[in-house]
Amino acid sequence: MEIRNAINFIKFKEKCTQKDIAERLGVKNTYISDVLNGRHKVSKSLLDKLLYHYPYLSEQNTDIFNPKEETLKTSDIDVNKFFTIIDKLQKHIEEQDELISTLQHSIRQKDEIIYEYAKKGTTTIVQEDGNVGCVGA
Repeated sequence: MEIRNAINFIKFKEKCTQKDIAERLGVKNTYISDVLNGRHKVSKSLLDKLLYHYPYLSEQNTDIFNPKEETLKTSDIDVNKFFTIIDKLQKHIEEQDELISTLQHSIRQKDEIIYEYAKKGTTTIVQEDGNVGCVGA
């Protein structure tokens, strides 16, 4: 995992800022900024502090020194946009569930009408528009 990805992952997971991370690591925010923007190399001390304070980074199955190609970077994810999309999808699913429930109720009602007509010995006609009718007994 590249250092930029590690920091972004921490920000995403911990819901914190770069400044919060710097404070926790005991370094200046400007130092983290310089490292992320390539003005300073990543020091072993910084890596050690990152792994000490955020041990889950070592569980990510990645190597900070050798980034993998074609990996999804947390910096590529707009978290607010992501949750907005999730909210919209949830609302759409709820609307579809409501529509399905309404259609199932309508089908049950029509099945009951057909059953009642069948008990009376009448011929049931279901029109193209879904309306149910009957022809004499």
